[in-house]
Amino acid sequence: MKSPIIRLLMLLKIIIYLSLGGCGKVVHKATSDTGQTPTFSLSIIVKDIVLAPKETPITPNITPTLLLATQELTPKFSHKNPIFMSLKGYKKNKAHDLAWGKGIITSKTNKSNKYLNTKPSPNYKILESTAPTPSIEQSTISANKAPSTTTYTGTLYDKKKIKVTTAKQSQFQGTFKQSKKEWEFTTNHVKKTYDYYLTVIYESSTMYHMSIIDQTIVSSNKKVALETDHFNTFKAIIFINAFRTLEFDNTYYDTINIVFDQPFFESLNYVFPKLNNKELSKKTPTFKVSDPIIEECIKILELSVTDPEESQAYIPNLNKKYFTESQKKILLNNINELSKAPQ
Repeated sequence: MKSPIIRLLMLLKIIIYLSLGGCGKVVHKATSDTGQTPTFSLSIIVKDIVLAPKETPITPNITPTLLLATQELTPKFSHKNPIFMSLKGYKKNKAHDLAWGKGIITSKTNKSNKYLNTKPSPNYKILESTAPTPSIEQSTISANKAPSTTTYTGTLYDKKKIKVTTAKQSQFQGTFKQSKKEWEFTTNHVKKTYDYYLTVIYESSTMYHMSIIDQTIVSSNKKVALETDHFNTFKAIIFINAFRTLEFDNTYYDTINIVFDQPFFESLNYVFPKLNNKELSKKTPTFKVSDPIIEECIKILELSVTDPEESQAYIPNLNKKYFTESQKKILLNNINELSKAPQ
């Protein structure tokens, strides 16, 4: 038989062993928690939402057809239609859906029961008149009534049609600021594990804005704020098509920013093509653009990276239907800048 002392020692060893094992589990859990994937929040501001479009009078010098064409040159998002937002992450030649949302603006008109003060100022003397006093018509009373006010409120929904106030992962939350006529959309807990991030704000196949950012911007920031505009949309369309057709890497991304710069874009007077309606209606929409100018840009992009000398020989022969001589000159100058860019 074992002595009581030996039994006691054995019991102590078991207790110590179990205690250390428990500590090991706690340390392991703490390490796992601190090793979670880093995330960031992304905000997108959409300005110039049309609330109450003003009617432009038609003069003899402006026909209705010309007026309509002028208004359509710079289309804007309207409060009358839902606005959608999508965030995609790109990595290893694959696109991943990260977040989606739908925004709706509702309006409420508050009719005023107050009347404007139309009494004459006490500083003026009212002269008596022998003329008969006209009766006060109801239309006069209505004309003096204070104008009504309209309040616009924005609401966000996710894919399951659930109202969102604070966005969880894969959701967008939103605030509509009536005084500024702008939406601000935010998605939280976006993983920093993707090479590129594409945001698309769209109302229809013809009304959309895009932005593209890379890992460089995301890696050192917990919050990223973007504003939508036509120039960033143009570069994003080039990115989408290049990512599908080329062995895309960061060299191509940097080249897009150098070769297709803002002066080149502004010289194009570019008319954005329609998105694919069938793709937009899906629960996980894809954004496909078919356009001859974009196709030429992809070819120029590929040559600029793989064979800059060949690209300089290719550009002067571009179709005059799509590119003017001045635009070709801008492209050639930008390609020359590639050799000066830091590697």
